[in-house]
Amino acid sequence: MAVHPSIARSLDRGPLPGYELRCFNTKKRPDMNITQYLLGKFRTLRGMTIVHVGAHLAEEGERYQKYGARRVVWIEADPGIFEKLLERLDQLREKPRGLWARITGAPPTEHIAINALVGEEEGADAKLNVYD
Repeated sequence: MAVHPSIARSLDRGPLPGYELRCFNTKKRPDMNITQYLLGKFRTLRGMTIVHVGAHLAEEGERYQKYGARRVVWIEADPGIFEKLLERLDQLREKPRGLWARITGAPPTEHIAINALVGEEEGADAKLNVYD
């Protein structure tokens, strides 16, 4: 599977030194999200790069910033929602960092938005079915 150039550039920069990139699957515990998981283990998002597939309107964005995520790559397939996502990310960039992020010295969160859809064949058109 090919990786979108924007994602590749973001991931090439990697997380901050001393931090690792992890994949979190909350399907086993649908009531838990990444923030609850890490705080339950007395860890934060500080320095982490989060790849959020199915971004919608970045509802988790404030939480990611509040707990010091270094970078969030938002991937949204729907072009209509993507435009609203960009507006929402502009609002997030203007918000002050959370107390936890300031206390831990986490740098401001970088938000990267990508309008992409994965299909069966590289370079081929893919159909996006939108449901209400």
